[in-house]
Amino acid sequence: MDDFAFFLYTAETQKGVIELKEDFASDATVIAMLPKKAPVIVLNQIKTEDGIWYRIAAKQNSVVICGYVTSDNVKLLASIENPVAAQIEHVHCFLDGYGVHIAEKL
Repeated sequence: MDDFAFFLYTAETQKGVIELKEDFASDATVIAMLPKKAPVIVLNQIKTEDGIWYRIAAKQNSVVICGYVTSDNVKLLASIENPVAAQIEHVHCFLDGYGVHIAEKL
């Protein structure tokens, strides 16, 4: 379990349009495209041989979607001392059987 961490961090995408993937692999299916500076919530991170992947939640067309991006595509806006920003209310994504509740205000 050392390669897996669970947390909630406010963040934003930091490169041009990025691909939100179904899984944490470069060849995984793309489930959405996110624009630069899109607000997201980082739910957890996974370390692989290819680097660090974040599982994120993003709001697109009034729907919260969850998927994976490489960590270099995301800028964290919170710190370890303050991982969750005040605007986060609850999450509507499910992580492998765990219900986690994220923001209506994403």
